[in-house]
Amino acid sequence: MKHYKWQIPITIVCLIFGVLFAIQLQFQSTKPVSNLRNQDLVNLIKELEISSFSLEDEIDNLRLEITSFQEEQASGEIALRQLQRDLSSLRDLTGLTEQKGPGVFFTIDDNRAGADAAKAASLENFRPDDYIVHYKNVLYLVNELRQVAGAVSVNNQRIVASTDIRCVGTVILINTTRLAPPYEIRAIGDSELLFQTITGSYEYAYLQSLGFPIKVTKEQELTVPAFRGSYRYNFAQAIVEEGDN
Repeated sequence: MKHYKWQIPITIVCLIFGVLFAIQLQFQSTKPVSNLRNQDLVNLIKELEISSFSLEDEIDNLRLEITSFQEEQASGEIALRQLQRDLSSLRDLTGLTEQKGPGVFFTIDDNRAGADAAKAASLENFRPDDYIVHYKNVLYLVNELRQVAGAVSVNNQRIVASTDIRCVGTVILINTTRLAPPYEIRAIGDSELLFQTITGSYEYAYLQSLGFPIKVTKEQELTVPAFRGSYRYNFAQAIVEEGDN
């Protein structure tokens, strides 16, 4: 029995020393690993810092590009607005837009009363052409107005640079459209100036002297329609001067 009791304490002490020794070995073996992990973390942090600096530089470059793009876009928008204003002005000048404003409105008709009287007085001496409005009468009146008016129309036909006023039989042709009397002429601009221009013209006085019914009024608001024709020239060709080739 004594021998058995002595072995038990020795065994316990050995077990304790074994456990302590194992713990010491484990501590020593894990310490280099911990140091290794710490070094890896330091290296990773350095790499992240370098990557962060690189991304910051890229962000700065992108910001510069965005700023440049915004400036170019703003400049382009300004140029676009200017082009739109120029286009609108050109459309107005070429008669492609409807115009409204003050001006004068006047009508001129064939001298039917004079024709009836002349026919009754002497049928043999009656000349019908003397009592109708000819294209030249309208042309002369329109030319007077175009010098001071912003827009002119005859029977809702807009007068533009390419407008041709001529006769076809007993009717007048304007913008390839046949018109018949009475002729209604609208002109937008300074109503007083337009009134004085038309009533002070030779053609107005001439028609009045022959008894043609012509009436001119100043208006606060008139509408002149847009030109509905085409500016395409089928047979026109640019002249090429020597040295241009």
